[in-house]
Amino acid sequence: MIRHACLSADDALLAYLSGLRVLVRDAGSLELLHSAEPDEQSLLGGDTTGGLGIQDAAEGRRLIRVTQGGGGIASQLLVWSLGPGTGELLGAPAWRMDLTAWSRRRPYVRSVAVQRRGRLVALGGADGRVRLVDLGVRDVVQELVPGSGRAIESLEFSPEGDVLLAGDDQTLWIVAPTADRWIARELVSGDRVAHATISRTDEGLRVAYATGDGRALMVDLSGRKLAEFCDFYGERSVTARAVPSGRELLVSQSDGRLVLWSLDPERVRALAVQQWRRDLLGSEVRILDGLLGEIGLPPFDSSRWSGVRRR
Repeated sequence: MIRHACLSADDALLAYLSGLRVLVRDAGSLELLHSAEPDEQSLLGGDTTGGLGIQDAAEGRRLIRVTQGGGGIASQLLVWSLGPGTGELLGAPAWRMDLTAWSRRRPYVRSVAVQRRGRLVALGGADGRVRLVDLGVRDVVQELVPGSGRAIESLEFSPEGDVLLAGDDQTLWIVAPTADRWIARELVSGDRVAHATISRTDEGLRVAYATGDGRALMVDLSGRKLAEFCDFYGERSVTARAVPSGRELLVSQSDGRLVLWSLDPERVRALAVQQWRRDLLGSEVRILDGLLGEIGLPPFDSSRWSGVRRR
């Protein structure tokens, strides 16, 4: 099963976890560029939880892996240098940070976000804290407690890295920098938030999320609701992402379908449905943990999707 898929800032590389192995592919052709060898797996934390990200910094391109911990496995943040244009992990991790001391509650890390251009990694904890790690100074530079201490289940930087979306299972916050620190403000509250994303569209930044009862919603940064969709073919929404035009919402369902919804009030119907092939990337793809929107977008191009049915 694929987990924690992520793109480089220039959309050239796609990295993800498959089992205990990190794979790096050319994002356009999906050609395999690098796969972690068995003797490297101990360095990858030994579990499939936590998070993964590719960061372009002044020091070069790097891969960030965060392990969630538990079951005798240390919770840690690991940083590798990536070969220029090759996606190859260059040797042992250049740096690692032990995260287990931050909380007695296991597992500690519940969500991870990486600035694709920049130096920050955000870690959402079981204790309700968001910790910002600056890889330039190799230390935690700020801790935030945006809510009442519930576990931070959703974290994602905007494409430019200047806004951080954070959420527990009831509330979403927008976290943005001021002159000397990042400040959180409440965006929406009351829904059972299952998974949230933030995307740049032609109409500005948009936040999309699924709820525990299977709905998919989209709001702007003021919290104004722009769209809400219920189940399609009786299946629950798992996660959602606004597409670049800002006029459609791409929703992943519990049966593995991707549904593209139109926001046009004159035709609020599903525009296309895609059932993912089991052989894609060598594994069954269920669109979880950030893979949604990373393949085939932008823009939406139905000619690249097999089995598309228009409605």
